[in-house]
Formats: sequence, structure tokens, C-alpha cells
Amino acid sequence: MTSEKVYRAFIVDDEPAVRHTVRHALRERPDIELSEFASGEECLKSLGTAPDMIILDYQLDPEGLNGMDTLLRIQATHPEIPVVFLSGQEKIGVAVEALKKGAVDYVVKNALCGVHVRNSLDKVLESRRLKNELSEVKKAHARDRKRLAAMGLAVAATLTAFIWMLSN
Repeated sequence: MTSEKVYRAFIVDDEPAVRHTVRHALRERPDIELSEFASGEECLKSLGTAPDMIILDYQLDPEGLNGMDTLLRIQATHPEIPVVFLSGQEKIGVAVEALKKGAVDYVVKNALCGVHVRNSLDKVLESRRLKNELSEVKKAHARDRKRLAAMGLAVAATLTAFIWMLSN
């Protein structure tokens, strides 16, 4: 029996309807466990639970941290966590700024945003899978190089002994 890895995702948005849309879009993904937060502060307090990815709204509650400030704090303490920015802002400058500051994708809130978020998370997971696979290949390559080096030394020693025997 195979057990599928479960990935932890955070959705950080002060609008319950948006959180519902994302939750609904991910319902067909039993390998994603979604935790919901209404503020950047709540998200930051929960980073210790090691989420695999974060979906972050740009304009959070004006009384607290906005999405960009939250992104910067995530990047400062957990740069390995991919963050997908979710925003009603269709301004290209906002998207460029988010990507420059470390977001891996920028999704505009619209009727299809749930589908776009799901596709973005699929890309994040595929990227993580490929990085893990590359890491394993590099480890195997390093092991093979060590083994070949050891075999080369053994062959050199054998040839040296053989040449010494022939010369004596």
C-alpha cells in the first residue's frame, strides 16, 4: 500500500469568500492540506508548522500587515517556502514587485482565480519534485564518482604490483 505525501498549504486572505474559492478549487487534491488565515500576522505565527507553500493576498486588513510586508517577513525567515501572490490588483507593477520580492507566481482575483491558484500550486509541487529528483541524481553521481575513484586506485595498485612482479 502506498501512502501519498500530504502537502501543507496556507491561504492568507481577509475575505472569507476568497478563502472558500481556493478551498473549493483544491477539494480534488487530497494531497493538499489547507490552513486558512485572515491576516498576515496569523500566518507568520504559524510558520513553525512548516507549510510547503503559501497563497497570500496583496491587500490584507489595513489595520495589520499587508501582503507585501508579510511576503518580506516570510522571505526573511523561511525563504524556502514558495509564496503565490493572490490579488485583486491587475496592475503589472504590483505583480512585478511581488515577483521581485520572492513570490513564485501572481494570480489575479477573478472568476477563475481558484483554477489559476490550483495550477500554480501544481507547478510549485512539480518544481519541488524535480528539485528533489535532481538532488538525488547529484548524490548518486557523487557516490559513483567516489566508487570509480576507489576502483581507479585499486586498478593502479594492481598494475603497479604486476609491473613490479614482471620487472623482478
